[in-house]
Amino acid sequence: MEVFVILNQIKKHPLILGTFLLTGAGIISRILGFFYRIFLSRTIGASGLGLYQLIFPVFTLCLAISASGIQTAISRYVAAEKNGKKYFYCGLFISSVLSVLFTLAIYFLAPWIAEDILKEPRTEELLRLMSFALVPACIHSCFNGYYYGRKITVIPSLCQITEQLARVFGTLLIYQVLLSQELPLEPIHAVWGLVISELAGLLVNVTGYFGSEYKDRTPIDFSSLPQDLSAFSRSMTNFTQNAFASLLAMAFPLTLNHVLMTLSHSMEHLLIPQKLVAYGYTPDDALGHFGVLSGMAMSVIFFPAVITNSLSVLLLPRISEAKAKGDSNLVLDTIKGALCFGVALGSLCTFIFLFSSEWIGTYIFDNALAGFYVQILSILCPFMYTSHLLSSIVNGLGYVSLTLACNLSGCAIRIAAIWFYMPTYGMYAYIIAMIISYVVIMLELIGIIWLRYKRNSACA
Repeated sequence: MEVFVILNQIKKHPLILGTFLLTGAGIISRILGFFYRIFLSRTIGASGLGLYQLIFPVFTLCLAISASGIQTAISRYVAAEKNGKKYFYCGLFISSVLSVLFTLAIYFLAPWIAEDILKEPRTEELLRLMSFALVPACIHSCFNGYYYGRKITVIPSLCQITEQLARVFGTLLIYQVLLSQELPLEPIHAVWGLVISELAGLLVNVTGYFGSEYKDRTPIDFSSLPQDLSAFSRSMTNFTQNAFASLLAMAFPLTLNHVLMTLSHSMEHLLIPQKLVAYGYTPDDALGHFGVLSGMAMSVIFFPAVITNSLSVLLLPRISEAKAKGDSNLVLDTIKGALCFGVALGSLCTFIFLFSSEWIGTYIFDNALAGFYVQILSILCPFMYTSHLLSSIVNGLGYVSLTLACNLSGCAIRIAAIWFYMPTYGMYAYIIAMIISYVVIMLELIGIIWLRYKRNSACA
């Protein structure tokens, strides 16, 4: 009986229910992804994993420009406006056009990107294939923004699980075919898994959208779809200037935030192998260390972040809605709860990773270096998880530019360490800089929130 009472209480609180669903889906997805990383580390090796990781700065940069800011803006306006669907239509159109342009650009400029930017000619084929994942990734990001704004978490949760299942089983199927032909699994086959997963996610989102929009019709009247498409066209044609400006006003700084952050992270990932070579490693050894850090150790550290990421997605529309209603008490309670939760979860994870790092490196990844990196990086957890939550809250309050400034300050610390100290101290310089940067970001975000309420209290 107590279980049913708890479930009934959860249903009465959309934030708790939504977080529960997204967290559950995220945990399942992270578990699948975690074992997927183990599989890749044992089949394509640390060097191959480093090569695979090397193309992701390009992918995430294009995704940041085409969809990241637009997704958040859609979520915010769908939650705050009665006629929020028009913002979704506009964002979907813009994101689709941008993603198509980037797909063409990457496909035809792949040789130049691989040779002159990534400094690794072997990534050319990977980049060409990866470009086909951009359009479905951007489209279903917009759909997710719409669902989050409407506080619908079932479809994004299902999409998240489906993506990971498609990636894992798609790659495993390719591996079995190659195994029967006595051929090895290579990084290009992992990129095939990425493309398959994005297509599967798009299919789930589109199916879920039409299912939710027409669920009240019995039976579903498919003859009405042309009229709905016509309404969509009229909505795009007659979109008011104020609504369009509002969407761009929200999406542009968020997109700029994501782009600058992605550029900074991309610079980190591109510089690390180069500076490790300057430190004394061979190019293959440098890629191997980079693959162990980014593909193994960081996947462990980011694993519990599925909880904070799920909560962050739902915090933004909740804070935006509370602010629009003038409910300062709800805003303040949400901030306090997020801060306490982030610190508590991060501290627990630090304790767990400190004492299990050797086991993780030896028995999971079969790589002692991965366990060593996990042990050092465990200190990151309280600061990183809390920063994720606070960033979402500050964005929901409307201070997007300040979030950008905080995140860029952290990136500047890490890039400076890579550039000036990694040739002398190797990977230690980057790890120490990473810890310092997240401490600085968290303190800056706390300062922004504290100053805001201090100013509001003085005005009152």
